[in-house]
Amino acid sequence: MEGVKLEFFNEYSSPSVKYTDKEGSANEVKTKSSSRSGRIRASINGDTLNTNYWPGYFHDYEDEEFIPLAKTLIYLDRAIYRPGQKVFFKGILLKHIKDKTTTVANEYVEIYVDDPNGEEIAYYRLKTNKYGSFNGSFSLPTSGITGEFEIYAEEDTEEESEFWNDILDNGDFGYNSLSFKVEEYKRPTFEVKFDDINETFHPGDTAVVSGSAKSFMGAGISNTNLIYEVTRQKLIRRWWYSSYGDPVTIVVDTTTTDAEGKYQITFPVILEAQEDLNENYLYKYKIKATVVDVTGETREASTSIKIGAQNLLTNLVLPESVITGDTLDLKIENTNLNENPVL
Repeated sequence: MEGVKLEFFNEYSSPSVKYTDKEGSANEVKTKSSSRSGRIRASINGDTLNTNYWPGYFHDYEDEEFIPLAKTLIYLDRAIYRPGQKVFFKGILLKHIKDKTTTVANEYVEIYVDDPNGEEIAYYRLKTNKYGSFNGSFSLPTSGITGEFEIYAEEDTEEESEFWNDILDNGDFGYNSLSFKVEEYKRPTFEVKFDDINETFHPGDTAVVSGSAKSFMGAGISNTNLIYEVTRQKLIRRWWYSSYGDPVTIVVDTTTTDAEGKYQITFPVILEAQEDLNENYLYKYKIKATVVDVTGETREASTSIKIGAQNLLTNLVLPESVITGDTLDLKIENTNLNENPVL
């Protein structure tokens, strides 16, 4: 649309006014003195549209395009390994300057591998080929710690290099790492599950959740100890967003599965002091159950329930778009805080 009046609103100055050309476009030039703005008003022939956008932050580094940057990309042949297996890796050394990224040939990089405790288990000094890539392999310890390992590359420090001197003196090297897991694999023989929670609980109640531990053949894991932990998190509402606070442990205890492998977990619904004065509180209780069978195999399961002052949620379901003259098909959905239907 041609001739549309656009008003660009600034934080501390009068709006900047532009008019669209025959292509329907208009440009607003931002300068160092321009404050950030998030609102534009478009108007023509008595019609007005107000719109908002996020303009981001303005910065200006005159020499930024001439700063040399380098980084490595590392790839593995898989994401999880067993103790004693061989890990094959490949990497690429890249350089970025003047809006152009290229590979770097015939330069050394130092490769480190750390275990989950941060202890170094392997070190290599490798030279990139004519394509800027390098590769290698190492064997994981046959016994010892398992968990999340890390492989990463750093700049070469053993000898002088024009490339690395330029990066370290005039530019920057982007640290990049890749994590992988080392786990003892054992085919699971049973699983732990929680039943659906349909009941609504209130402060002062004793909440009851149930579940079962069963083998994949269908038999219950009977008369076996179950360790459970219940934590509570409060929903903290802020004017721009909401999030749950740090978890508070309510109870850690044990129970026993019955002859069919079923179990029940009970815990008190406890709120913070003075919470009865808050008409909009909401808590999330997380329940974690751990079962260890006679062979030492361990399986876990978790579930959660929400408890608040207002337990009924009503949602009006509308179509995304309608055409003038259509009949609206309106639906009302009622659920509790745990998304279970309330009839």
